[in-house]
Amino acid sequence: MLNWLERQARRIWPGLGELPPDRRLISALDVLGALYLAAASLAGLVWLALASDWQALAREWPLCLALLLLLIPLNRFSIFTLTELRPGMTSSVASSLDGVADWTAALLLGPVGLWFGVLSSFARLAVGLRGEPTGSARWGTLRSELGNLAENTLARMAALQAYAAAGGSFPFPGFSARAVMLALLATLLMFVLQQLLSTPLYFYLAATMKVIDPTIAPRRLFGFVIGSGALLASGTPFAVLAAGLYVEYGLGLLLFFFIGLVLVSYLAHSFSRTALRSQQQSRLMQGLESLGRELLLAPPDEETLLKRVSDHILSSKLHLPGRVEVRLFPDRVVLHQPAMWVESPEPAWEWLRSHPGTHHFDPGKPTPWGDANQNRCTALVSIDDYDTGQMVGGIYHSASTRGYIDRSLFSIYLPALDNLADQVALALRRVQNYARMVSHQRVEQELRVAGDIQGSFLPDKFPEVAGWWLSGVLVSARDTSGDFFDFFTVPDGRVAVVVADVADKGVGAALYMALSRAYLRSQAIENDPDPAKALGALNRRVLSDTSSDLFVTVVYGLVAPNQDEFVYANAGHPPPFVVRADSSLPLEMMPRTGMVVGVMPDSTWEPARVRLSPGDFIVIYSDGLTDAQNDAGEYFGLQRLLTEAEGMRGHSPVDVRRHLIEVVQAFSGTFQEDDITLLVLGKTRER
Repeated sequence: MLNWLERQARRIWPGLGELPPDRRLISALDVLGALYLAAASLAGLVWLALASDWQALAREWPLCLALLLLLIPLNRFSIFTLTELRPGMTSSVASSLDGVADWTAALLLGPVGLWFGVLSSFARLAVGLRGEPTGSARWGTLRSELGNLAENTLARMAALQAYAAAGGSFPFPGFSARAVMLALLATLLMFVLQQLLSTPLYFYLAATMKVIDPTIAPRRLFGFVIGSGALLASGTPFAVLAAGLYVEYGLGLLLFFFIGLVLVSYLAHSFSRTALRSQQQSRLMQGLESLGRELLLAPPDEETLLKRVSDHILSSKLHLPGRVEVRLFPDRVVLHQPAMWVESPEPAWEWLRSHPGTHHFDPGKPTPWGDANQNRCTALVSIDDYDTGQMVGGIYHSASTRGYIDRSLFSIYLPALDNLADQVALALRRVQNYARMVSHQRVEQELRVAGDIQGSFLPDKFPEVAGWWLSGVLVSARDTSGDFFDFFTVPDGRVAVVVADVADKGVGAALYMALSRAYLRSQAIENDPDPAKALGALNRRVLSDTSSDLFVTVVYGLVAPNQDEFVYANAGHPPPFVVRADSSLPLEMMPRTGMVVGVMPDSTWEPARVRLSPGDFIVIYSDGLTDAQNDAGEYFGLQRLLTEAEGMRGHSPVDVRRHLIEVVQAFSGTFQEDDITLLVLGKTRER
């Protein structure tokens, strides 16, 4: 049935087919309802014209003029109320007391007095059709005002006819019990006939709502419709009192009554606006609070969080009337509602991109992007990134001022829109922070794996070399290290000792270290283990195979079982030093024998030798040890290292290594800026 009615409506207005499905059903009601009410209005107008006593207007011209003037303030001050059709969805109705003046004129002048209401209906219809920008809105206005016209003519004419048939007379005879009772019964009959006149539309609306929103109970819907009608007619019985005052006391007391009615209308208008403002503010606060909780508890996924924002507005929990669009630039539409609003405010978005902030545009004034903005309040609010302050999106909100919204009431939505923009920005920031956290965790996991792999490069045990003690440690400042030390046996039986430091930190230095270690091992084991030649080969290989600007410092030496000589080459590394067992002998520095590896392709290194006696030991270290700082910014320094090492004469290399690490860590505390590598090579005491 609904589909058939929709097809009939589309024949009358082809533009109906361009609307969204749910809006087509409502607009079909407007189109068909307008035709039905136009026929009823035409019948009522013909009936009214035939029954009108035009001479009564001339006889009572002061009364007619007074009532016409009173219609202006009575129409100006409306009473508003909101009704909740279902949780989170409200509908509004507005009423004025102009019906009191219309019905008073009818009781005093007869049917001709109904022309006052007819004139009001035609005036509202003309203004309404001119102010609506879309076809669907114009059909809605036409249906609404034709309904008022049909009620003001057909229903009221039938009520007046029944009043006259029951013995009522025009003008109203006065405050007799019978006259008052007849007039009140006629008023009640008028209300019943008005509701009967709209009954077909009510049933169509109920059938439509079952399709659009089945959560709305028909009983609640009909209660809202009947209650709205009762509110619209609530002041009409006072017309009986007004008519009696005019008959008994004349125009002066009637004017006094209506001046009081205008005052009551103004106070009721102000009270209803205050109550409505308070109610809307409370709803906005509750809606924003519940949205904040939802966004806080939702998974930190952008799609999920933005859908929560969209669903929250669509479910009317924020109670934003009119048109709302939320966008993320450049072109992502998070929300566009209502569905019947098919156009998109592209010029407004283009203007907002170059004018960030919160903007409010009153009705009747053209907007900066060229909209006439008649009968609408419009707001634009930018959504700014919390970290950078850059605009990442915006909110467009526009509400018609033809209902209960005006520029004063619209102002309560501006803080809510700002808050909504902040919540969207916070949700996006939460997504970004979560993505960063996941990325950091992934990097940390990869670094831990890289650190574990790098740790596997270090010797898991120290080789046993007859006549020598070896002990080393690497304390990384991060998961990966640019330092390394190594022990390995070359083909002639000697043991290679390596300490190196890449001039950088992090993953790049660790990769460079792994490459250098592999190249040095390969050269020493497969070719010539001579320290000077091995460093030369390493330098050439590094420069030919890499384009990095990194370089590495290296101490590479060899010890032979049961020998007392340490043969080495030092490529730019901090000079090692020898601590003699004989306390009368000074410490000996072991100078560099060439520049760092990885800078000049033709660099060469000279070999050097140092002989050790039993109990002597060599300390080889990276600059992370001497450059360690305490809270006061003081460096551990070479001199403190020499003093502490000299105090360990007579101890094993393991004890020396442990002591020096403990001393430097006690000096610098928990903070470590650079990797620390320490290797102690000692000559065993003869037994």
